[in-house]
Amino acid sequence: MSVEQIVSQYRFGMIARRWGALWVDGVILWLLPAIPVFTLGEFIYQKTLWMWIALLFSYIFIMEGLLGWTIGKWLFRIRVVNAEGNAPGLLKSLIRTLLKVIEANPMMFGGGIAGIVALISKKRQRLGDMLAKTYVVKREDVPKITPPEKSVEAEPSFVEVVRSINEPELT
Repeated sequence: MSVEQIVSQYRFGMIARRWGALWVDGVILWLLPAIPVFTLGEFIYQKTLWMWIALLFSYIFIMEGLLGWTIGKWLFRIRVVNAEGNAPGLLKSLIRTLLKVIEANPMMFGGGIAGIVALISKKRQRLGDMLAKTYVVKREDVPKITPPEKSVEAEPSFVEVVRSINEPELT
């Protein structure tokens, strides 16, 4: 079953899972910088603010890109995947994370607008998912995903091109 077929069956319950995961991650992202404020003091925290901002951004970007989940997504048993059912990788995760900053901030009703977009879209994607070509699926559905068939006209992957360069032609 393709990932698109799987996500098209999801209803409001999946949006609720995504919203719950967003709030758990939001609490983590709020608590994480609070620790150095209380342990190191306000002065040192302010001097290292950019480091903390990078750490917070990296939490979602790296975990989703390499693992397909954050702590919030793990608790709500959901995964971010590409069309093949794998973790999306860092580039796709970067796209998702940059758009999440806009879509899921408190000024945008805490992800409410992103949830509405995901609910009404055919593939249950928010804008960040659409641009990154990613999907959010239930953890138990990941093994059911079958990769899309490669078309004959599909461009070869980078790995295939490198392999063809190194393989001697037999004549």
